[in-house]
Amino acid sequence: MPYQVHPVTPSDAPRLANTMISAFYTDQHWRLLWGSKHLPEIINDCTARLPWNLITSRSVKRHLKVVDTDTGEIVGYSRYILPENCEEMQWLEAQVREPSAEERVAFEESWRSVTENGRMRGLNYNHLEEFGPELERVEGGIMKEGGPYVSVDYMTTHPSHQRKGVASLMLEEALRKIDEAGLKAIVMSHPAGRKMYEDHGFEHIQTVTQDDSKYGSTEPFAGVLLQADLAPEEQAGYMKNEEKSSGLEVENDVESPAEESEDILREATNSAAGGSSFIDYFLFVQDKS
Repeated sequence: MPYQVHPVTPSDAPRLANTMISAFYTDQHWRLLWGSKHLPEIINDCTARLPWNLITSRSVKRHLKVVDTDTGEIVGYSRYILPENCEEMQWLEAQVREPSAEERVAFEESWRSVTENGRMRGLNYNHLEEFGPELERVEGGIMKEGGPYVSVDYMTTHPSHQRKGVASLMLEEALRKIDEAGLKAIVMSHPAGRKMYEDHGFEHIQTVTQDDSKYGSTEPFAGVLLQADLAPEEQAGYMKNEEKSSGLEVENDVESPAEESEDILREATNSAAGGSSFIDYFLFVQDKS
């Protein structure tokens, strides 16, 4: 089946939400955050939030989708965050268009209709907030030390289209733009997504593993940080200063992109963690920044 990469519009929200949430729902860590809330409910709420989220922070957010041209179905979505005040890279074709005043009001009202005090309905924030900040601290330290980076912030593929190169299509398009601008890329991936990034020139920086078994998971959650186009000596210099954090297992190394790692991308969790941290993949479908 033929796939094509396209820009994203707010009208894509229903199809984007179906792809994003269906993919996330295959990951046990993500499912546990929702307790008894069912998949159709989560998709409906995400659909209502997405238009507002897509039009906020337009100066730094860039978005791509992959369409199955046989069916018109949106089968993949990715988001990228540019450095603030980035003159080297505009990438305007991947920027969501400026909404009209009427659209902005409607999108915000839709967002408010499915949130409570700015939070997503039904999400276990105690679970989320126990682990997310530490991952953000680790990633933020690397970005501060080695940046500026373009962040591969979000990467998702519908479960029925996994392992067919959908994520690679989007990543290759983004990396062309990043390379043209002379910038570097960073991603926090699920372990299953690591090989795809290494196949596209990323190098492993650090893995942060956390035990969330008290919430019902049967395996630890791992966030794998990788970067593209950062000199190995710079990586090593940063890693010498990074210490293990309380309650977290941290693995540091720099590997060649040619080295083998985990099995090929399981894009359902390249969805949930292939392009974002533990907390980021929830904040995107909520965030009102």
